[in-house]
Amino acid sequence: MAVDPARRGEGIGRALVNEALRLAGGERVDLLSEDDAIGFYRGFPHFQKTGFRLYPFHESALNQ
Repeated sequence: MAVDPARRGEGIGRALVNEALRLAGGERVDLLSEDDAIGFYRGFPHFQKTGFRLYPFHESALNQ
């Protein structure tokens, strides 16, 4: 999901996220974010956890 940089700050991203959460009907959404969007997502109720993304078949993992 992305908002045109020229339109940021107008509430479009917040509306998109809120509607996606409503439509999904789940209790939570796990997401990955680009560093420059972290502040945006911190504006929502959240818990932040450190984690890993594992790629078992990625070339770097196969060479170990």
